[in-house]
Amino acid sequence: MPVIDVARGLVIVGVVFNHTVDGMVSARILDIGSPIGQFNNALYVFRMPALAFLLGMFIPGAVGKRGNKGYIRERATFALYLYLIWFFIQSIAEILTSNVRNNNREWDSLLHVWAMPAHLWFLPFLAVGTIVAVVAAAWRSRRRASVALIGVGVISCLAWGWNPDGWFGMRGLSLLFFVVVGSALGLRRVGMALSGTWTRIALVASVSSTLFVAMVLLGVMPGTQNIGVSAWWVRPLSMLAAATGIVALLSVAAFFSRVPVISWVFRILGRYTLQIYVVHVMIAAGTRIALTRLGVDSVPGILITGVILATLVPVAMARAADKFGFAWLFTPPGALGRWSKAANMPAPKRENASVKSENRSP
Repeated sequence: MPVIDVARGLVIVGVVFNHTVDGMVSARILDIGSPIGQFNNALYVFRMPALAFLLGMFIPGAVGKRGNKGYIRERATFALYLYLIWFFIQSIAEILTSNVRNNNREWDSLLHVWAMPAHLWFLPFLAVGTIVAVVAAAWRSRRRASVALIGVGVISCLAWGWNPDGWFGMRGLSLLFFVVVGSALGLRRVGMALSGTWTRIALVASVSSTLFVAMVLLGVMPGTQNIGVSAWWVRPLSMLAAATGIVALLSVAAFFSRVPVISWVFRILGRYTLQIYVVHVMIAAGTRIALTRLGVDSVPGILITGVILATLVPVAMARAADKFGFAWLFTPPGALGRWSKAANMPAPKRENASVKSENRSP
């Protein structure tokens, strides 16, 4: 569905923008209180919830094809494999470049596989979120959806802003609600909602954006950062702000999907969401370091160059990996890949009593 690919493209560009700005702030190239820094903080509120929501939308269809156990095995294997591969790649790169980076790393950090570096925490969460969404199965009935959304909503609200780095897979529990909401709605419902008229989409975009800005001004916080909560209402209001931001983002995606060139660019980026996610931090950091060493001190120049390269280079790497035999960088290879997909497919529903047994799936 083109509009969903555009939305995924927008989200992953937001991820790259966030981490590029973070690196510039850490390197003291950019002030956190600057307009760019403040915009970056606001983006953090709904950016990862949006990614979780979009990933959740694909779960019902995948479960229908693979079955509960088959899909969980495939996605958990994929997520944990990708985490291990890029844990070592990124860790070694950071160790070798410690003298030019914002933070130093030692070789013994390679032994601490559970210590999730930077953005890679999302990969273990992907496995956890998949399991929770499949067990909840919120798409199967309204009753299940109501129970799942209330239960997981309470968990996400309590976990908002609680992200223990030392507990493997436990960071990002605040996103569970958005995964389950995405799975409850599914691709078809969201696609239908985004197929409205220009006027309707413009109205939704304007209202949701205004509400989001208003809530940001009240002092909401991202759920995936360890930030102290000063009042009880901050958590539920922050969740509401994230949901409002997702609606605004989907509305923008609906606009962009109707503009051929823009739609084409973001659709491509959306199809390489996870590849961009795992690689982009190293590219953004390398770009920033290289430019500053060359004497470039323009904040817009470093930011724009970093975002563009950290978005496009991973896409080129993923395409080259498929072509030149390095696909193992982004997907489980050989026997592991076959094992992850070897679980029995679900048998199709019997339409009538005359269906012959030999026509059924094993």
